[in-house]
Amino acid sequence: MDKLAVELIKNKVQNEAAYIQIVSGSLLPLIKIDEQLDLVRLPTELKVFDIIVFYDNEKLVCHFVWKDQRDFNKSVITRSLREPYKNETPRDYNNIIGWVPSKKVPFKTKAKIIFFSWIRGAL
Repeated sequence: MDKLAVELIKNKVQNEAAYIQIVSGSLLPLIKIDEQLDLVRLPTELKVFDIIVFYDNEKLVCHFVWKDQRDFNKSVITRSLREPYKNETPRDYNNIIGWVPSKKVPFKTKAKIIFFSWIRGAL
């Protein structure tokens, strides 16, 4: 997907919902490959475990928020369910396309991620 197509999707999301198709398995089994997602404008405040979509390496990627650093350096740290205890490279806030409010990380999964992150000292 080229940068122009991403900007068109991002602009559409600012005014109304957009549907995108996920091509990666980073949030399996929560979000399946080829699943269509309803994408909306980012909320004012991102919370831990909010699901976001961002542009990376010419594709749209879906991860959950681990730390919102917009006030510090205009970035967001995300994680995948494939490697839930490992922080991904900080994502530039400008590359975030939207939020997926219809999908939630299950409570049991959240508790496990928080517990093992605390044990590993990654909180």
